[in-house]
Amino acid sequence: MKANIDDSAFGQQADPCGEWFERAVHGDEAAASRLYGHCVPRLQGWLAARMPDSHAADLAHDALSLAFRKHHLFRPGTFFMSWLRTLAWRAAINQSRSHSREKRRVLAWVQQEQTAGSDDPILDELRLGALDRCLCSLPTSQRRLVDLHYNQGRTSQSIADELGQSRSAVAVGLMRIRHKLRTNLICIQHET
Repeated sequence: MKANIDDSAFGQQADPCGEWFERAVHGDEAAASRLYGHCVPRLQGWLAARMPDSHAADLAHDALSLAFRKHHLFRPGTFFMSWLRTLAWRAAINQSRSHSREKRRVLAWVQQEQTAGSDDPILDELRLGALDRCLCSLPTSQRRLVDLHYNQGRTSQSIADELGQSRSAVAVGLMRIRHKLRTNLICIQHET
């Protein structure tokens, strides 16, 4: 006896995310809100379970933003959450690699400065003074961002929640502050 199997749903579950994503890409704000509310918390939990020291909230948000930028790569009818997890996981790996490279660069710079600075304590004092002047020249709101992120070790999302801003606004603000400090320090070093 031959069994009749309706395989139209075999191995498939209803995936409203794919439909919400397609509608959000075409400007449906309600679909975008549903998509965000459904996907980001689940993705954040999924990432946190795999990367204990990660900034899962930031990565989850960034992955959804990346999905919208790469919307042309999503195949309708496939599972959106699987695709989103893939984007998030690749972003997490890239972020980890980037942090490792940055850490190596910073350690190399610190070692260079320690060896260069050990010969000339006056130059070290000048550099610290220049950094202090640069930090003091920042507006109060920017100094607060520096304190919350670098001194207190807070994530962009937690700072955004406290300040009532978007996470991306905080991240862009921090990037602009770093650029401003770097530019000012380079100018001051060339003057001395």
